[in-house]
Amino acid sequence: MSAKSGLSSGKAAAALGLHRFGFGPVGNAIATIATDPRGALLADLEGPGSGQIDAPNLMSSAEVAREVSDFRAERRAEQKLATRQQKQATANGEAPAQMTIVGR
Repeated sequence: MSAKSGLSSGKAAAALGLHRFGFGPVGNAIATIATDPRGALLADLEGPGSGQIDAPNLMSSAEVAREVSDFRAERRAEQKLATRQQKQATANGEAPAQMTIVGR
């Protein structure tokens, strides 16, 4: 039996869809969507609130973007400071110190 013929059955396609696009089958989910697994998936994706995660402790996309931006700005500032210190040490005839990255 080839992989394609094995996936052509409704139950196999339903199980594959539930595993690939969700957290796996729960209860009677395979039997429920076996007649039209693609249609069931599309209905889920087009439904109201699809893609929404109800977890108030998670940061919003905007908050995450701000955190990443702030982190990158801090790293750039640390690197500029280290470069400036190395140049100053070299100008004074001292051996440049190794750059230490804060927070690592």
